[in-house]
Amino acid sequence: MPPTAAGAAATQAAYYIISSMSRASADRLHGVLFNKGMCLLNYRLKQRKIDIRLPHCWYKHGDIVVEYWMPPNVQWPKPNEEQTYVYWHGPAPKALSDAQLQKEIIAAAERLRDEFPEDENGINRIVTEVYKFAPFEFQRLFKDVFLLLRLWYNPGTSVQAFVSDRFRPRFTQLKESFPAGDFPDLVLDMEKYAFVVGTLLEKPEGVRFLIDGLSEDFWLHFCKSLRLHPSGHENVPDQTLEIWRREKDASVEVFEVKLKYWVERAARESGVTEFDKPSVKDWLFPSSWGPLSKDSSLAIDETVYS
Repeated sequence: MPPTAAGAAATQAAYYIISSMSRASADRLHGVLFNKGMCLLNYRLKQRKIDIRLPHCWYKHGDIVVEYWMPPNVQWPKPNEEQTYVYWHGPAPKALSDAQLQKEIIAAAERLRDEFPEDENGINRIVTEVYKFAPFEFQRLFKDVFLLLRLWYNPGTSVQAFVSDRFRPRFTQLKESFPAGDFPDLVLDMEKYAFVVGTLLEKPEGVRFLIDGLSEDFWLHFCKSLRLHPSGHENVPDQTLEIWRREKDASVEVFEVKLKYWVERAARESGVTEFDKPSVKDWLFPSSWGPLSKDSSLAIDETVYS
């Protein structure tokens, strides 16, 4: 067990979230419900001036616990599972010496069980509820953009109408909400991402997959910085933050490579000629880059993507 892993209160929370919220088995729970249940329980207890010192951060799929700093009884996905489940291995933890805190944790977990069943509807609702606590509006709007990208498959109207009436207005809001003061080193990357998407939207037919792929890559790039922001994590030890800092530094060059990949595909496969202009190329891909850097996708990442 890590030397400063989750304390007794967070261990109690993990046990009761799994055992209370699970409808199929007392010792396992869908990974999204576990992560969001733990984080939501943490927020609600803090509103009551109770701090269980939960190690968690905002990352690719919202607010999640930091897997490495969870108690060893919490077991993560088994090989070849079709869905991600989190397991409690072993006996229930010993009751806390603070009986009132024990009651608060159990009651909070049971309320979450009643509010969010272990089904698709419950999962979608708890994700939305947790996003109310996101430190930046930009996060909530990006979540909306991803939902619209899924609807783009079957918009129920013409693609042109869907883009002009639904997607473009929300994407404009997303651009305007970018917290530049909090992420000054990402301002240029955000401008490049927004320019490329805006250019693709001038030719909406056949470009959804390009916008989707680039958005996924930019979002991960942003999240490497988000989880290091003072508002993006709590109770995460320095040794893990140092790993995240190295991943953030590596992400700069990785995103440049990904951006170039999507732009070249857009020019080649979708005939977006704007990207072939020398002035645009010089801005998007300055010659000072040098050779393509190594891909950091194999770097250590101690969070669970759920």
